[in-house]
Amino acid sequence: MSFDEHNMLGTWSYVVPSYTIFNDDNKTFSDIWSEYSPVFKEFYDHVVVDVNRYKDVKEIKAKENTNLSILTMDEEETIEVKDKKIRVIPVWKWMRE
Repeated sequence: MSFDEHNMLGTWSYVVPSYTIFNDDNKTFSDIWSEYSPVFKEFYDHVVVDVNRYKDVKEIKAKENTNLSILTMDEEETIEVKDKKIRVIPVWKWMRE
């Protein structure tokens, strides 16, 4: 859900999923996303390709064009990791943007 330009609550037709992969060699996690498709086989194929492509990237946001935001219940801050800034924002505030 989100608010439109008239501050009316609405929904999206689809959401591009973001998920976490585990980097076993250094015991860290990375966030990646895969392009959505309403056809499950196509979507699954996108996920398999992305996991294999980014499994060795040891960054918090492994795939390019990732929104560097973390949604929380009430915390808000900016985290700096290497050359990236990650915005931590309450979900209620994010929905009003």
